[in-house]
Amino acid sequence: SLLPAVVIAKALGSVPSVQVLIAQSFLVQAWWPGWTEQALQTHCWFLSAMVVFWLLFKPLSRCLQNLSLVATLASMVALFVLPWLVILVPAIAHQSLTWYSAHSWGQTSTLLDLFVVFLKFHPACYLHIFVLGMLLAKLRILLDAKAKTSARPWVFCLPMEFLAPIGYLGLFLVFSLPELEPWAFKLSARLSVLLPFQAAVLLGLAGLPSMPIGRVAQFATWFNFLENYSYAMYVFQFICYSVWPDRGQINLALFLIFSMGSAVVIATVVQKRVQGWWGKYPTGRLAVPFVLSAVIVGVTMLPVHDPNPDVPIVVRHDSRMFDTRLPLVDSEGSAMGLLMNPSLAVQGDRIVMTARRHKLEVSWRNGWYNHSSALVEDQTWHSDILLGEAALDAEAWSRWPTTGEAPFQASMKPWYWLRTPQNQGWRHLCAPEEYVAKNKTLVRHVVTGPEDAKVFLRNGSISVSFNSLPPMGEEGCALGQDVSQMYLASSVSADGAADSVGRHLTCGATDKAEKNWIPFEQNGKMYFVYSPSPHRVVRAEDDGSCQQVFSTDFEPFAKL
Repeated sequence: SLLPAVVIAKALGSVPSVQVLIAQSFLVQAWWPGWTEQALQTHCWFLSAMVVFWLLFKPLSRCLQNLSLVATLASMVALFVLPWLVILVPAIAHQSLTWYSAHSWGQTSTLLDLFVVFLKFHPACYLHIFVLGMLLAKLRILLDAKAKTSARPWVFCLPMEFLAPIGYLGLFLVFSLPELEPWAFKLSARLSVLLPFQAAVLLGLAGLPSMPIGRVAQFATWFNFLENYSYAMYVFQFICYSVWPDRGQINLALFLIFSMGSAVVIATVVQKRVQGWWGKYPTGRLAVPFVLSAVIVGVTMLPVHDPNPDVPIVVRHDSRMFDTRLPLVDSEGSAMGLLMNPSLAVQGDRIVMTARRHKLEVSWRNGWYNHSSALVEDQTWHSDILLGEAALDAEAWSRWPTTGEAPFQASMKPWYWLRTPQNQGWRHLCAPEEYVAKNKTLVRHVVTGPEDAKVFLRNGSISVSFNSLPPMGEEGCALGQDVSQMYLASSVSADGAADSVGRHLTCGATDKAEKNWIPFEQNGKMYFVYSPSPHRVVRAEDDGSCQQVFSTDFEPFAKL
């Protein structure tokens, strides 16, 4: 699936770095948190775990083979408890149970980001599930031995009839009733706090080897034919989704027919033949990761996809004015989003620049609104401010208006060292919501970071103004104030040598969106053009305090 995935990513201009692609070819993308959320087919991260778990199977089986029934049950209980540490440890430390929400998808700038990705994907965090599966097999053998020597084998068979229904019922209730939602569910459920229910389903469906299988298990055998296509269905589901004509309006029945049909074709034409070859040539298959990495890296070397093919790189208006696309490159690769809204400032012998990185993602899930079920639409605007600098070639700079050739190139780094006044990362922002009653849809406007920066100099040092939804406090967002506001960071380090603190510019309205104030310096003072009509100018201080100092009207302009 990597081959079509990298072709689609190339077409969309969102190819991961070569390092990530090579790691994925060798199935090690989940071993380093900096790679995992950048990889293609992220939902297949578990393959990184399966390779290692298969290698551990024999030594682990030797460790478990002599366990008694009591030791087996005790080990299972211990593994059931293990995922609860992600809830218990923050609770004991009097920290928020949702501490992980400070991480945004794809971010790896802080230890918290790396730790959250580690818990979400690293094989070490899921070894307990693999071991539990082995313990279930051991328990099944031990119970079967007891049943065969018992005068009342029904004592063992009867519970097996109810294990799967009880497990399914428990999972259904947890996923259906908000009151049963696990604490810190986005992480705790992933790490399997629901493992007892899942184990009950597996053991109930498997039954005891020497006893007849239960009725639920017999019913499930009607669907055994799906096992030939389930893997292809799982692996290719998002590829099917990416080529669906209108992803915002999916007809579920048609999409299931399309994706299942694709899985049948892939399993029949590709999967079965590859499996035969894989078993026939055990030595030759060792070359597969090397060949695969060479092929997919080769795809990335093809001509770069232009996200705006209808927009020329340079548009000249006259001999002294033109529009141009700046040669700015994202240091983390194009997969993170597109660069837009650049800003430049000249500081001595260097050029300092900012840009906004943007990517829109829309997803849907079932949820709740005012204690009623609703469809939740998350409109996630992945947004970051990037900083960069380049040497100033004064002669080339002076020729720029006539040549149209940018006198610099720059690699832009995300402004991960931007902090709130409370020394938190600029991540967990207010999310405005709108409920559409006619179709019972809750639309959430989620922005992951700051937007639209403008860089300028004040007394020789770098300052950056930007707009952003307010960072959430401990009590969330104030009612009616989940709107964009203007912020200022002074004495900014373009290379991340020191943290930057963004402070709220206080002279704007807090109940309506504020953005795109134009900064300038005059006699060592910092000013912003607040609005063009009426022409209002405010003076600001480094701490964010500001006041209006000028307001004028130009009647012809006001009449436009």
